[in-house]
Amino acid sequence: MYGTPRAAGAGRNSVTILLVIPSLTTGGAEAFVVRLANELSQRHAVHLYLFDEQASLSLRDRLAPTVQLHGRSPRLRLWVDRIRLRLRRLGIRFWTADDVTKYCLRKLCKELHPAVVNTHLYLANAFVAETIDDLGCPQVVTDHGDYRYLSTTGAVTTDELRQSLRGARAIVALCDANMPLLERLAPESTIRKIYNGLEPSALRPIDADRARLDLPDDAIVFGMVARGIPEKGWNEAVEAFEQIDRRVRRACLVLVGESPTLRDLAANYTHDPDIKFVGWAAD
Repeated sequence: MYGTPRAAGAGRNSVTILLVIPSLTTGGAEAFVVRLANELSQRHAVHLYLFDEQASLSLRDRLAPTVQLHGRSPRLRLWVDRIRLRLRRLGIRFWTADDVTKYCLRKLCKELHPAVVNTHLYLANAFVAETIDDLGCPQVVTDHGDYRYLSTTGAVTTDELRQSLRGARAIVALCDANMPLLERLAPESTIRKIYNGLEPSALRPIDADRARLDLPDDAIVFGMVARGIPEKGWNEAVEAFEQIDRRVRRACLVLVGESPTLRDLAANYTHDPDIKFVGWAAD
């Protein structure tokens, strides 16, 4: 079993925690991981491993300096790519990009001896379950709803979903809707529900933004913030809002996000001043 050495300057009760997520591209799961890493790093030695170098600058910049970021070694990847190209001409298979990622992750785990490896999103869960299963690192999986989406769309088989959870000591569901599927995929005793939320200090009254967004003082305001992909339910949000009887009381819908999908949707609702397409927002 792995030990839990303290990082320099860490408290007596601190442990080493390794968070793993495919990338830090803009998304709810990715933003959650950044906030979780920052919070945990106040008391523990926190490391974040990405097996895809893509990263939103806004998310990367929000990482606390106490969080150490890791990924595939660029030098090793370049070396492997050069050898693979040469051997391919001879019909010889050599390491792939995934092999490099696995090697770097295993090497990091052997160096850190993490007390827990917390993985986020199906790709990371499955990758870690396959890569470090024999190292004895306790794995905690956090499901952000992608299992339900993958199951509903058939993008991944039920057996593949189940296999990705086989090494998990614990599984965290962020809401009630994700629980039923997880309970069919893994032992119920390993599953815990922990709501995803924000510290009250991170919130601010909407009154400060009413004038900027041209929102009437007496209007009920509904909002949605997400990536600009159809699967997030942008059309459904607008359709639901249109069913509100605004003759009784004024209501507005504020949509925060940026993509071709949202630009097309905004073009279809230019006639409705109560639907506000804000676009991308840093805050």
